[in-house]
Amino acid sequence: MKTSAIARAIVVIGVAAASVTACSPQGVGANGTTELTIGALPSVESAPLFLGQEEGFFADEGLNIRIAALASGTGMLIDPVVSGTYDIAVSDMLSILSAQEDGADLRLLAPAGSATGDPTADFGALVVNNDSTYTTLSDLEGAFVGSNSTGDTNNTVLRAIMDAEAGFSYTVQWKEVPFQSAASALSDGTVDAAFLVEPYLTRALNGDKRVLSYTYSAFDPSLDVNAYFTSARFANERPEVLERFMAALERSIEYAAENPSEVRSVMTSYAETQWNERTAAVLPRYTTSFDLDAAAHLSRSAVKYLVLKSEPDFDALIID
Repeated sequence: MKTSAIARAIVVIGVAAASVTACSPQGVGANGTTELTIGALPSVESAPLFLGQEEGFFADEGLNIRIAALASGTGMLIDPVVSGTYDIAVSDMLSILSAQEDGADLRLLAPAGSATGDPTADFGALVVNNDSTYTTLSDLEGAFVGSNSTGDTNNTVLRAIMDAEAGFSYTVQWKEVPFQSAASALSDGTVDAAFLVEPYLTRALNGDKRVLSYTYSAFDPSLDVNAYFTSARFANERPEVLERFMAALERSIEYAAENPSEVRSVMTSYAETQWNERTAAVLPRYTTSFDLDAAAHLSRSAVKYLVLKSEPDFDALIID
C-alpha cells in the first residue's frame, strides 16, 4: 500500500560548507525569493537536493534554500526543525516518529533514500574485518556492534534481522559509532561489526572490510530509511511555500532516480569521496512515495524494541 508523499515544494541549496546568511523576518530575500534553511546528511540520500539546485528546479519555484548543516547523526536534525532554526530537514524514519511521539509536532514530506530491494547490494550494510571469524549474523551473539545511534531506524532494523535469524539481539553490546569512524573502530577492535552507509560503505569495502548483511533489504525490500520532514507549525503557517518546495523536491528526486551518474558526480560538492568510491557506491532507491506497508513493518519492530510506544497514524503524519 503506497501513498504519494509529494505535493508541491522547492529548495535551493548553497555550498555545504558555507554558513547560512541572514534572512529577513519574513524569510524573503532581496530579489523577492523565499529563503528556506535545510538540514541534510553527508551521504547519498542528500544528492537529489544538490541536483535540484544545479538543475534550477528550486529556483524555478522562487525559493532560495541553503543547507545549514550536514549532520553526521540523523537525530541531530530533529531539534532544529522543532525550534524553527531549520525549516525542513532529513532524518531517519524512527527518529522522526519517536520525536513525534514525545511531543514534537512533525510532518513527513517524502522518502529520502529507500532500500534497493536487493539483499546482495544496498546502500547500507553491516560489515566486519576481512579476517574476522564472523561469517553469519548469528555469529554476533554477545559481540560489540557499532551503529550511528541507538533507538533509530538502523539500530532497530539490525536488531530485527538478528532476531529473525537467531533471536539473539538482546545479547549484543551496542556502541554508538558515527559512520565516518566505523571502519577505524573495526580496525582497532573497538567493535566486532559496524553499520555503514554510502559512501562510507564502499570506502570500507575498498579497504579491508567485508559485508555480513545488507541490512535494509534484508529487513524489508521496500523500506523507506530516511525522510524529509518539517514541523506542523511550518506546514500550517506557510502552506504555499511548502507546496512549492514539494514541487521542486519531486522533480529533484525523479531526476536523481533517472540520472545515477549525476548523483555520483554531485557527491563531490558535499562529501569527501574518491572517484572509485563514487563509481562503486550502491545508490538508494529514490522515490517520491512512502511505502506504508514497509513503514508499518518498521513501526511494529520499533514497538517491539521499545523505540515507540505505539504504531503511528501515517495518514495524519504524511503531507500529500
